[in-house]
Amino acid sequence: MLFLAITLGFFMENQREHFVEKKRAKILAQSLYNDIKKDTAGLYEAMRFSHMKNDSIDAAIQMLHLPRNKWKDTVLYTNLNIASRVYPFELTQGTYEQIKFSGSLRYFPQMLVNKLNAYDVQAKRVLKREDIDIKVIIEQYFPVIHAFFNAEVATDIRLGLPITHELYFTRTDIAMLRELINIISTVKTIRTRSMYEYEVLLGMARALLSELKEKYHLD
Repeated sequence: MLFLAITLGFFMENQREHFVEKKRAKILAQSLYNDIKKDTAGLYEAMRFSHMKNDSIDAAIQMLHLPRNKWKDTVLYTNLNIASRVYPFELTQGTYEQIKFSGSLRYFPQMLVNKLNAYDVQAKRVLKREDIDIKVIIEQYFPVIHAFFNAEVATDIRLGLPITHELYFTRTDIAMLRELINIISTVKTIRTRSMYEYEVLLGMARALLSELKEKYHLD
């Protein structure tokens, strides 16, 4: 009888731990789901911004290839200004980091853990691309456009203020224009690469959302 009681006690304790872990897993799954949903919203916004920025770059390059008397100065200023903007994707890491460092990944099946880890790796790849984008804008693009036009006007445009400063171009020689076209094309290439990384992460996010929702019966 004593052996039976001890065995039953172990069984009940295991059942209780299993119930607690299952409940904990669902709570963490819901939090992960919410974080990844925020990521998808951020990725959609980053994609929207990237398309707008690349369209502005295309329009600026097209105008720069025209003779000077064909330029629409305000439009060119605006497009070059948009090309200088950054809108970095911000990863929502709270729940995953908490789960990882607390050892709570054990609550989840290994296949799901593998997908979460892969998502984290891809997200860090996206963030690295964002750092490259910002570095190129600050260190390479700004010096070129500041040597090309009146930065006071660009500031007016960036702040949404009426243009009260003179719209002029300091240099319009062929060497300057080629340098500007080259750097703005580089900015577009980097942004296009970022968009590819966004798409990869977005696909992973959608798959995770679907799996979490189905497995843990989330709302």
